[in-house]
Amino acid sequence: MSFVFILSTCFFLIFLNTLFIYYIIITSKKYVINTITGLNVLLVISHPDDECMFFSPTLLELGKMEYKNKMHVLCLSVGNESGLGNIRKKELEASCTSLGIDVKFVKCLNHPELQDGPKNVWNPELISSTIEEYVEKHGIDVIITFDDKGISGHPNHSAAYNGARNYILSKIPSKSKSSSKSKLLRLYKLKTVNIIRKYISIFDLLQTYLIHNYINIKSLFSESPSSEKDLHDKNKRKNQELIEKEDKLLNLPDSFLFVSTLPQYIKSRTSMTYHKSQLVWFRYLYILASRYGYQSIRNGRKMICNIFMFFAFLII
Repeated sequence: MSFVFILSTCFFLIFLNTLFIYYIIITSKKYVINTITGLNVLLVISHPDDECMFFSPTLLELGKMEYKNKMHVLCLSVGNESGLGNIRKKELEASCTSLGIDVKFVKCLNHPELQDGPKNVWNPELISSTIEEYVEKHGIDVIITFDDKGISGHPNHSAAYNGARNYILSKIPSKSKSSSKSKLLRLYKLKTVNIIRKYISIFDLLQTYLIHNYINIKSLFSESPSSEKDLHDKNKRKNQELIEKEDKLLNLPDSFLFVSTLPQYIKSRTSMTYHKSQLVWFRYLYILASRYGYQSIRNGRKMICNIFMFFAFLII
């Protein structure tokens, strides 16, 4: 009896601490202020439904009207592994519309070399060129995608990251080339967490909060590199509007913490219901059990930085 009482008490205290931290994050200006404003943001995913299973709180937050961002979604396949590609493409468009994204900024590919399936190897160079075409056409400033482990270990997810990374690296000017004509971009990735953290729902918020703040505290005592800004100052364009946009990109933090409010959580769950062809029993278990976020302390070269997100209210 005493053991059960102690266990129950510990669980109750953890629950109270989680709710307290959730309240702090939601009401704190530190986390409400979003520094991605007035930019073209591209989400690169591998299959229809990735946008709501992993990224819907991010899309909802960055897509708020007051931030004046233009949200784009590039899906690298129609998800035709089971022969439902045409249906899934329409479901993706409906889901994105429910998340506030204009359907004209949602592109779903059906390339013969980018077909859905864990055994299908996607060429990162092909993905890189596909992203490049979209970026140049729509003037993209920020790219968001999976990390190299692909959240669920799906090789198509990992391929999306490898392709985006290759594209970003190809745009970093070499020392022998002038960087005055190169476009400044930011790549943010959603990192894979271990399976325990993945499926403990809102109870991972405590650890997420502490890790994120550890990174913030650590940055206060470390000298941030100024080479990017020095290079930017040396190559200022005459176009003032372009200069202001590049200043904005240079000043973006290396990580973000997004916590969904209850209305955002409901909207995220609603977007998943548009993928009716995918709502099999284990999808419902995922919705009920999964928390998804990302923490990364890797800060790459000039055009590469990392993202940290927590997708809550209860579970995602």
